[in-house]
Amino acid sequence: MRGPNVIKGYYANPDATAEAKRNGWFRTGDIGVIDADGYLAIVDRKKDMILRGGFNVYPREIEETLLRHPAVSLAAVVGVPDERLGEEIKAFVVLKPGQEIAADDLIAWAREEMAGYKYPRAVEIRPALPMNASLLVPPCVSSNNGRMPTTSLPSRATTMRRSRPPPRQRHHSYCHEKPVKSPSNPSLFCSRRQSGARRAKSRVSVTTSIFSIG
Repeated sequence: MRGPNVIKGYYANPDATAEAKRNGWFRTGDIGVIDADGYLAIVDRKKDMILRGGFNVYPREIEETLLRHPAVSLAAVVGVPDERLGEEIKAFVVLKPGQEIAADDLIAWAREEMAGYKYPRAVEIRPALPMNASLLVPPCVSSNNGRMPTTSLPSRATTMRRSRPPPRQRHHSYCHEKPVKSPSNPSLFCSRRQSGARRAKSRVSVTTSIFSIG
């Protein structure tokens, strides 16, 4: 992608910036496929792709399959080093409250649900998975030889809470520049335009008639 909204680069990381930005284009690392009807679907991220014995395996596809199991609440799939295949597939799973299933039984179920080179050969059942503020498992497992950090899973209420701006800031979001009070009527606010004109803005509520505004 390219445009004025794209980042200029990674802070204090020129190597990552040079790899991601080429000839004005920012390479997001997303992998997509176009179907016969011309629709584009995002499959996964290139950095997360697992190369198992020459086959490209996308963790997102395996995670979505595991989530179809009635006992699985959360799943994170990563590639771990393997001497024979290069990488092997490992899944970290959180079960739903009150549900129980052995790791071997979940592997056997996954074998029936996906291709032979895709299903995870190792499953580790955890009480929780570490997640960032975007409710995503951080990409630190692959470089940690398949060991999941022990950070506890934050609650959704904590991660999704966002601080709201003060009421005055929200009220003056229409202003091009810093608003000032009208000298003749303190209840009116206006903003200075580049032309130097002053246009008054009145406080408007849900009960205000549109005919009285003018």
